[in-house]
Amino acid sequence: MKIYPPFYAVRTKANCWKCGTPQDVVGLVATSIEEDDDDEPMDSHATIQGITTMPEPLLLELVKLRPAFALCHSQSLGVSYYANACSCGTFFGDHYLYSEPGGGFFPTSDEEFAGIEVHDLPLTEPLELDATWGMGIAGDLVEKGQRV
Repeated sequence: MKIYPPFYAVRTKANCWKCGTPQDVVGLVATSIEEDDDDEPMDSHATIQGITTMPEPLLLELVKLRPAFALCHSQSLGVSYYANACSCGTFFGDHYLYSEPGGGFFPTSDEEFAGIEVHDLPLTEPLELDATWGMGIAGDLVEKGQRV
């Protein structure tokens, strides 16, 4: 897929499912996406998830905000993708952050939205990566989160 700027990193706290320790977690929001078979980009905010390959400049920006954002292997999915690692050695699966109500990037109240930081990323060119996406509340993350 190809994603188009502006790009936003979103950061919040989430408790590790294994050890319960609260940790910073980071995610990515693009303003427009184009899948391989599309004629035109879809002009709507989208969260970018399950990233299996990404350009180095994007990875460096995300790691600045969350040094433990790295390529992790999911035994249940049988694939490796970029995710937030916990200090206990496990990682936060994207499903729990993006798809579960109350998860880090699936806020269900104004209070939860207020706990999300929104960082403008200084990348200005379209980027190609292998990933999935979700549109649900991506625009709300950028609009209701706290700009940093």
